[in-house]
Amino acid sequence: MMITFFTIENDGSMRYYSVHNRQPHFFSKYSFTAIWGMDQGSGRERVYTFQTRREMDNKLREIFNDRIKRGYKVLYSYAKVKKYREMFKEVSQMNAG
Repeated sequence: MMITFFTIENDGSMRYYSVHNRQPHFFSKYSFTAIWGMDQGSGRERVYTFQTRREMDNKLREIFNDRIKRGYKVLYSYAKVKKYREMFKEVSQMNAG
């Protein structure tokens, strides 16, 4: 699963915020990584870990809603699991409306 948001700053620069679960966490079954900054390949990074999938999903929604409120748009999203494809579709619709 991966979703990348972007926004354009007043000076014309772009900022990115990506969430992915490409690298599993060694001590937790439920985790994802968020990376943000001026470049998609670098910047700040934070790994989130959870005890349950519900906790993880709630945090994902919280992050997505916060990005949308801050004016970010969805640049790219991909998920194998239907649940996350539907979540990404919701987020994209929030961008449109």
